[in-house]
Amino acid sequence: MDILTQRLRLRSLAPRDAGALIAHLNDWQVARWLARPPYPYSAADAEAFIALVRERHRRPHPLLFALADRDEDRLIGTIGIEPDGACGGELGYWIGQPFWGRGFGREAATAIIGAAAAAGLEHVNAYADPLNARSVRLLQGCGFRPDGYATRPTRAAPASMRRFVLVLSPDGLRRSGAAPT
Repeated sequence: MDILTQRLRLRSLAPRDAGALIAHLNDWQVARWLARPPYPYSAADAEAFIALVRERHRRPHPLLFALADRDEDRLIGTIGIEPDGACGGELGYWIGQPFWGRGFGREAATAIIGAAAAAGLEHVNAYADPLNARSVRLLQGCGFRPDGYATRPTRAAPASMRRFVLVLSPDGLRRSGAAPT
């Protein structure tokens, strides 16, 4: 399943994306804010992640996507919601540094929130380092509200992260503007 927005195509990863994955996730300005991807990021890491995303896309309602420029299908990041088993999930995303400041993160987050609502999720949590002002603004711009702090691992060191929560509703789905294909 692909999700199309005005400028993005949220799609499965493909082997051709490995080089961009490796380049973006070896950029310390990207990796320093992330909890899950290893750093440094190897070809084996890229192959394993591509396989995971492709496997998830064989299931109904995938919620893990490559972010690609809609015109050129060039990988610019990834986004996903990991279900938590309690009618919700945790949002995670990254955007390659050359694509920062263009609104791609918010566009992609809005789209995947719509997909999560359509899949029946009732809430989505997200965590952001308070020093990562771009991420905090993105979450708040998508309707997430602060809901405390939690210590989470990052590449730099365990950090006190701001927890955000978004309760999904039919209104949230209509707000997304995303069109699953």
